[in-house]
Amino acid sequence: MDRVCYFSNTDLSIGPNLNLAEVRVSEYEKCAPSEINGIIELWHIRKLFENVVPKTECLEDFEMIKSKTSEYYSIVARFFKKLSPVDVVDEYKRLEWAYRNTFWVIIDQFKCYNAIDSETLKSIIGSNVNELRCVLKNCRIVEKYKQVIKELLLHEKLSAHLLLDEFVACHTNNNNEHLYFPSSLSISEREDIVIKYLESEEPNLNYVRLIVQAKNVADKFVLSAKTRLKAERLERKLNDDLLHDPRTCITRRQFEVVFSSIEDKRSMSVSYEKGYPSYNYHKSFIVSCSDSNKVIYCGRVFNWMDKYFMINLINKNCEVEAIEQAFMDKSKTAYPNYQKFEDKNNLAIYQLAGYNNILLQLGLPIERLLENFYISYLSEEFCYSGLPIRLPKVEDGWLEKCRIIFPELDNIARQYDTFVKEDEIDSEYLAMLPPQKMSEAKSLLMNKYYEINESNPTIKQVLFYLFASASLLYNVAPYKHKKYHSLVELIIHESVGYDQYTSYQKSKIDFLIENRMLKIDDEGKLKFTNVKILPALKAIWEFGSCSYWHYDKDARNGLDELLELGLLVTDDHLLTKNERGYFSYYTDNSEYTNGYAYRNFYAHGCTPQANDDNAHAIAYFSMLRLLIILMLKICDDLWLARRILAVEMPKQSIQS
Repeated sequence: MDRVCYFSNTDLSIGPNLNLAEVRVSEYEKCAPSEINGIIELWHIRKLFENVVPKTECLEDFEMIKSKTSEYYSIVARFFKKLSPVDVVDEYKRLEWAYRNTFWVIIDQFKCYNAIDSETLKSIIGSNVNELRCVLKNCRIVEKYKQVIKELLLHEKLSAHLLLDEFVACHTNNNNEHLYFPSSLSISEREDIVIKYLESEEPNLNYVRLIVQAKNVADKFVLSAKTRLKAERLERKLNDDLLHDPRTCITRRQFEVVFSSIEDKRSMSVSYEKGYPSYNYHKSFIVSCSDSNKVIYCGRVFNWMDKYFMINLINKNCEVEAIEQAFMDKSKTAYPNYQKFEDKNNLAIYQLAGYNNILLQLGLPIERLLENFYISYLSEEFCYSGLPIRLPKVEDGWLEKCRIIFPELDNIARQYDTFVKEDEIDSEYLAMLPPQKMSEAKSLLMNKYYEINESNPTIKQVLFYLFASASLLYNVAPYKHKKYHSLVELIIHESVGYDQYTSYQKSKIDFLIENRMLKIDDEGKLKFTNVKILPALKAIWEFGSCSYWHYDKDARNGLDELLELGLLVTDDHLLTKNERGYFSYYTDNSEYTNGYAYRNFYAHGCTPQANDDNAHAIAYFSMLRLLIILMLKICDDLWLARRILAVEMPKQSIQS
């Protein structure tokens, strides 16, 4: 479509549309449009000039062209107010597809209700759910014609898609528009629409999964337990049907975990000789480790944590493939358990199960190692006097182990939180405190983490341009053949000039300069304003957070500047925001509707499949993994506090 379209200021089509708009303004000075597509184009042109901020050097020309569009809204309003219901159906048929949304926006904005009546609305929408979606984006139209829209929703077989898109689905597009539903459409009628969809001939598996993952929204979208059960059963059936369909392409993901007795000084090695990764962990290295290092081994050698004790096992947005986000629908309240996340955590289960067997062979049950680590090592090394904990015995069954370990997770977190706040752990005082989730424990350090400010989109754009391969800012001549994956990699390794970028790329580079990430030196080369901050920014890009006190003073100063600019926020929990989400995913369903909810199963007596030892073994190793990680996070917190108190910071930086 060779017409101007304004979508948003962040849309990549802004530049080409501005160029086209300039041409159109000149054309319409000579001959004003008279047909509906030309009229709607005037609206888009005016929106474009109202919302785009021009470069300083182009300001005079921009304002001159903008002044010529000052009457465009009036022209649009007059055209639409002259339309009658008889005219509208034919005019609507003439619309360019990209202008169909705008048609209803204009009707709504200028209140041109004389152009529409109930029968006209029915005729236009018909049984096309996409046409109905266009209408539902405009709240005043929805209320004006609520009765006819309600009827259409109740009879349209795909209306459930609209409800689920608005109240359940998580949209990666930040510019996604809300859908509005008639106030006369009751909560029970909304559930009826969902039930009708579940009972339809060809329900879409992705939408059925959304129903399973849906969280009730009071007074808007509520599903009964019976409806949820119907959805869960249908999901299982549709998934099985898909797997058994000969047209389905199945990708098998394979790996191998080996604990080798071959003498080797290395902690582990990885090979791909069998066509899939084989992780070989050397028993001789494990034997050489002290008891405390055998615990730390899980974080380091298994790669559960990075060198700053950030949890690698969480979902990282930078690891999610674009095709996954596009085709795997997730609820707003679902944990983003994409493929890489599942791969990492499945591997962790096998790592821990194998490690447990090796430790048993050495006469060192992992539970006893953890007890000693918490009670003895943390006390001897950091003067942290935790209260005794009770972990399962080797001879306990898997179900019993699960029931024993879970309370200790909460217990350890609550002990540490009390230590942070009271500088001691008093058993009688602890018994009087209300229950507390393990994820709520605080850190000894003020401003332990610097995290993305979710309300400020600038920081996400900055990080995307710096570290994302999809930004393509590393793709610049003559370095295209060197296979860099980010702008940071390119500038660190090469001498890159500002003028080597195209005009389109320069706008992104300018953005980074404006936000104090880059500068241009006297020779026209791009340099980082603070190269020391890059590892911390990379951590924020990967984890959503960085562990502030692990970095040197120059990096921390850079982070402080970003904090003052409102790009970052601070957090003083023991776990980062994303790490707390990771713990919640496995332990309860208070935050995520697709979580394992092990707390409900084992601590609250709702255990399903009591005789399924395999399921309980997986659950146990999952919780044991959380316990190990929690202890390592406590260890890191104590180590940092000691270092800062002794070396880098005055005492007021430590919470008392």
